[in-house]
Amino acid sequence: SGGVWATSSYHESVNAFGLSGIGELYLQAGYNAAQPIPISTEGEFSVLGHVGLRHSINTSWRYGDGLHAIERISLEPKLRSWYDTDLHIGADIGLYFDTVVNYLAPLSVGVQVGYADDFWYSWGIRLPQF
Repeated sequence: SGGVWATSSYHESVNAFGLSGIGELYLQAGYNAAQPIPISTEGEFSVLGHVGLRHSINTSWRYGDGLHAIERISLEPKLRSWYDTDLHIGADIGLYFDTVVNYLAPLSVGVQVGYADDFWYSWGIRLPQF
């Protein structure tokens, strides 16, 4: 999707609430903001936000000669809301495997599934989030 938007996010440890992990507050506003939330494509100004949690489990799974590893598994549930002409609510969950492939080349491989006016999924590779 294309468009112009501004984003802001805030990350904080949630240990004070008796949870382990990192919480995130995220806000995006603009014209034709990005997927996967199905924001209006008719050129209307839209606002979306989410609150989420990233809970990571450190591992030391090594394979073959030890240069291939899964360093961390992260679970990322999020509650999303967006406004185009009406207020909408959706949610999704992501599962990511932070890997090291040959000489410290970090990659995060994962999948997300969610609901936002309809069910959706995505999978791919990203840089690990710290």
